[in-house]
Amino acid sequence: MDIFLSYSHLDGDFVSQLISDCEQQGIGIWVDKKRLLVGDSIISKVQEAIDRALLVVVVLSRNSLISGWVKRELEQAYSAEIEGRTTVIPIVLGPVEKLPGLLQPKLYADFSGWPHDKEQYNHSLK
Repeated sequence: MDIFLSYSHLDGDFVSQLISDCEQQGIGIWVDKKRLLVGDSIISKVQEAIDRALLVVVVLSRNSLISGWVKRELEQAYSAEIEGRTTVIPIVLGPVEKLPGLLQPKLYADFSGWPHDKEQYNHSLK
């Protein structure tokens, strides 16, 4: 997979659209709901996926900023980025007061107008 996607399940509509659009462009995305099977160790599978990903894309929203899973995935992604194994890409969905820690100096893709602003969505997707 090219991309590991970290997100809150409460942002599922946006995430489904993003996955569909990326897959149409031939971009492989590792997303839990498509890759985890009953009985899998979630922690092991997520760590393995982050370790293999060229990019870790983090969907930042009010929902994800309070998600324990997203926080854990982001910590693993930071470690992989520091070691030069991946790059963390933040995308912002809706109003977010402040980006978390190491993401603050990064330029982010702005999807804050979704689902109403299709032009902004398409621009940010590119």
